[in-house]
Amino acid sequence: MKNIIKKIQLSDRFYKDRFKKNIFEFPYIYCFLRNFKFNLNILLYLLTNKLIFSNKQTNTLSEKLFSIVVKRNIREAHKYYNDDYSKKLFYEIAINFKNLARSRKHIPIIIIFPQLIDLKLKKTTEIYQKFFKKLSKDIHIIDLTSFLLKKNLKKIYTNDRYGGHFSKLGNKTISKIIFSEIKNKYIKTL
Repeated sequence: MKNIIKKIQLSDRFYKDRFKKNIFEFPYIYCFLRNFKFNLNILLYLLTNKLIFSNKQTNTLSEKLFSIVVKRNIREAHKYYNDDYSKKLFYEIAINFKNLARSRKHIPIIIIFPQLIDLKLKKTTEIYQKFFKKLSKDIHIIDLTSFLLKKNLKKIYTNDRYGGHFSKLGNKTISKIIFSEIKNKYIKTL
């Protein structure tokens, strides 16, 4: 297992670009400077808010910090939708999926489940929607983004730290949307 992980780490661009550069290890000052702006913002937030928050409110502070990290991760992940190498790789994976599904006489459909934070960051939402709209010329795409933007997001999503889990109502809502889309657009191709 360790050999497989090491092999993946050597060849996985995202491990190098996204994960490895954010690891804090010795020398710590170098790691801090490597992502100076982000790390400084976190540090300043911690220092200013540690004075304000009592011990009972450390969960609130932790949640806020986690939210900052998740937002940054989403912004960075969405940059890949403008990166030629990443777009080509995703496109090839989607086409392989389509060909495999069709060889088994299935209808290949990719469903986009946006995270709550995706929907709150309009600029980043537009980036991935543009990519999937172009991809939809070659494979069926159901993008739930536009449907969910019309809903009360507080009721559709749970208030969890990851922002991506649907509530009971959210699951019912998206299952109805998906069923309707499949019934109206793709059932004829059977």
